[in-house]
Amino acid sequence: MHLEPDYVGFLYVLAIVGLAIFALVRIARLVRPNVSTPVPPPPATEPTLAFQAADPAVIPVVISLLNDAGIQFFTSAENTQDLIGGGRLGGQNLVTGPVQFFVRKQDLAAAHEVLDSVASEYLAGPSQDQDGA
Repeated sequence: MHLEPDYVGFLYVLAIVGLAIFALVRIARLVRPNVSTPVPPPPATEPTLAFQAADPAVIPVVISLLNDAGIQFFTSAENTQDLIGGGRLGGQNLVTGPVQFFVRKQDLAAAHEVLDSVASEYLAGPSQDQDGA
């Protein structure tokens, strides 16, 4: 392969500059090692069970109420209800259990306040008409 003399000179200069930069970086690390001050971790927030539901109609209501209240939460077993054998038998998957809603420990009282109406209706079951129909 034949290169023009201008290109060969340019490649030599480029190689020399690259080696010089590499050497300067190595020297800088020897003189001033890369020591960073450790950042303290954020305060521990212990997740606490706030609510659990097996009824697929209640789950989006609880999600909406917690989002509207600005309460951070995460769920357990929400996406696996229909994944493992048999789907929902009796309202929940027998393997994964009901969907559980976890909130930070300091937000537990606020979450219970928001979810009290849903919990009372959900736990009471379907309402019966007064005239027995």
